[in-house]
This record gives sequence, structure tokens and C-alpha cells, in this order.
Amino acid sequence: MEKNIDYLRIDMSQELIDKSVEKVRSILQKGNFIMGEECEKFENNLTGYFGCKYALGVGSGFAALFLALCAIGVGEGDEVVTVANSFVATVAAARLLRAKVVYCDVDADRNMSVDDLKKAVSARTKAIIVVHLAGIAARIDEIADYARQKGIYVLEDGSQAFGAMRNNKRVGTFGDIGCFSMHPTKNLGACGDAGFVVTDDRELYTRIKRLRNHGLVDRDHCAEFGYNSRLDELQAALLNLKLEEVDSLNRRRNEIAQKYRNGLKDLPVELPVTWENTYNVYFSFIIMVDDREKLMDHLSKKGIECKIHYPIPIHKQQASIDSIGEVFLPKTEAQNERILSLPVYPGLKDDQVDYIIRSVAEYYS
Repeated sequence: MEKNIDYLRIDMSQELIDKSVEKVRSILQKGNFIMGEECEKFENNLTGYFGCKYALGVGSGFAALFLALCAIGVGEGDEVVTVANSFVATVAAARLLRAKVVYCDVDADRNMSVDDLKKAVSARTKAIIVVHLAGIAARIDEIADYARQKGIYVLEDGSQAFGAMRNNKRVGTFGDIGCFSMHPTKNLGACGDAGFVVTDDRELYTRIKRLRNHGLVDRDHCAEFGYNSRLDELQAALLNLKLEEVDSLNRRRNEIAQKYRNGLKDLPVELPVTWENTYNVYFSFIIMVDDREKLMDHLSKKGIECKIHYPIPIHKQQASIDSIGEVFLPKTEAQNERILSLPVYPGLKDDQVDYIIRSVAEYYS
């Protein structure tokens, strides 16, 4: 068994590589590289997968969030409530539209706390961005119900949770707009930057469709000044192929997660917290420990690469301090001192997972 275990490997089967090469050859021969038939097919596949009315491919996960905020009219004077333990793009999308970001603390599952959300909302709250961190479904049904009562838009950042569900409903379809990244590291990953949005709201769909393509309603008529954030055909073609196997790969992630749960349950390790009636897809398998650096060092010496997602939460980043000010989030900060991500990519072999478990147990012995 290989004793040098990377945190992540982005492997493609030879069959998928061969199919991808054929798709690339076909696209090159046709010469239609942006928002062509493969993109349209991908968007149709997404509406079927999510059970929603509309889907649009865009340039990245950040673009999905940014265009969604544009579509609901977020701007200066508005407040957007979100969490600080996500990737910086979640907050950047709102700040670049000159909205005020109000940080919300988290629950034991490291996702948005419903109780803290209610304290963070004000009369100026225009939108809530709910992040389904690490592939763990947040309490999105409760959040969406509360937001509807208040007349507040809900955007879901499902970038780390493609395929996750709560109460048998896909993450991304509870709020007004679901926003997803298809960065190569994601559960459904492209060969470069890519993203998409899903919604049931025709008006929002129409607005984002214009905004992603310079505000054009057709080749010659511009309804509003927009952006250049289109999904290209090469990425869409690969994603159509990978969409066929993503559920199988997510099941493998769950198998690995269950092996970790069984193998680490009797150790001084806090395992990921999840809610009932959720199906989680484990983009990351994040444990919490009191002596993280020592454990990381031990695992590194055993040839096991681990990561911290994320070592500096957004509210502690200089960009946030300069533009938003100092903020104290006790639960976020306490968790952040203890989090550690173990390898959980689908290509991990069972004996490698067993070796990781034994190595953690050896440290605590």
C-alpha cells in the first residue's frame, strides 16, 4: 500500500478521458466554443438533476454569487447576512456591490446558526447567503421559511455540496437562487473555472441570463450593462460526462466518511456533526481536535497530507477588517482553532483509509 497519501487527487478514468477527447475533437471541428449545444445540454441536465425550472452556466462559483446578488438588486445601503468560515468569495461578492456584510455565527455542524441569523437580521437585510460547508447540508429549510416571513432573499452557496439533500430535496433549491462552483476540486469539477445557478424564478433567471453576457438580449441589443461570465463548450462537455458519475462518487465519499466515523469514534476526536434527514456529500471530512498542529505533524511524518479549511476565517482577513471592521464570532473562532480536514476524495482505497485511521489512533495511544 502506498504510504504517501495526498490530501486530494483529481483522477479521471481512462474511459472518461477517452470520451472527453472525442468531445473536444467534435467541438474543435464545429468551432462553436461559447454557450453552444453542450452548454444548453448541461443546463437541461441540471434542471433535471435538481428538479428546478431554470439553470444557467457561468464562469465561476464567485460569478454565480455575484450575478445572483446583482439579479436581486443588492447594492449600497443593503445588508447581506452570511458566515465567516467559508471561502472569501462568499463575502467578496457582496462587498464588491458595496453592500454591508453582517456576519452570523455557526452551529455545531459549522453551518449558519438559525438562532444567530435571527439576531443578525435587520430592516435593511436584503439577502442571506447560506453556505453548505464541506458538503454538509445546513438547516436550509428553517432558514428559507424564516426569510420568506421576513421578505428576505435567500441565496444558497452549494459550491461544496453538489448532490447534498435535506428532506429529500436538493441543496440549492430551497432558496431563491442556488449558486455553485465547479472548480476542479469540487465534487462535480471542470478542467478549469466554471459555475452555475439554479432557480425557479423566471424573472431572476432572465436577469442573470442577460447579466452573464454583457446585458445582451440578442446579438445587437443591450438591455443593461452586464458582465462577461459565460460557460464555454469544452467545460460544459466534460461536465455533461462527469454528471453521469457524480452520484456514484458521492456515495464513495460517504463510504469513506463512515469508515472514519467507525474508526475514530472512540478517540479524542470530534467528528462532523450532521442533522437528521440530510444526505451529505463530504467535500471535506473535517474533524476537530485540541492539538491540531501536533497531530498534523504526526500524520505528515506518516506520509499523510491534511489541510485546514480555512486557517483564517473571512472576518479575520485584512480585507474584511479594513472594509467591515472588527467582528467577534465566538463559535466560529473556537472551531477554527481545532479544525482539520482528512483526505476523503473518491479515489482513496480502503486500505489507505484504514492506514489514516490507524495513524490517528497511534498518535493518541
